Amino acid sequence: MPKRKGGGGDTSNLLPDDPSNSPMISPTTMDALLQAFEAAAQRLDDGEPFWYARDLQQLFEYDQWRRFAEVVDRAKSACEQAGQAVEDHFAGVGKMVTIGSGAQREVDDIALSRYAAYLAAQNADPRKVPGRLRRPTSLRKRGGRSLPTRPRVNSPTGA
Repeated sequence: MPKRKGGGGDTSNLLPDDPSNSPMISPTTMDALLQAFEAAAQRLDDGEPFWYARDLQQLFEYDQWRRFAEVVDRAKSACEQAGQAVEDHFAGVGKMVTIGSGAQREVDDIALSRYAAYLAAQNADPRKVPGRLRRPTSLRKRGGRSLPTRPRVNSPTGA
């Protein structure tokens, strides 16, 4: 899948230093949270990770989609203010999910690049998302990359 044209590219220079050491969260718990963040990643055909907003909603402990959609909207604004093309990092997608009866239906979702996931964490309620998770060091190491024109829309679990 081709990379989108626009203001994407390396976003690692846009990230602040990571001085946060959350006193309320043990290093073991933080490691588990960072592992859960990486485990929530989906992979494009070229292996590049992306995250579904609805998966991050659960990871960031938001009960209501509409509340987390507000977080994503703030992340989009931050992306634009950083001089990045929003469409390179946030792609609207439909995702098939299994409902209680076992049937499947399509729900709206948003595919986020690593940079967009970082911005969502930055704009989430700090009581829900610990400081260090809001500044994932793995993002700084790899930099951000734009999403392709059409990310894969079905997760392996169907959730």
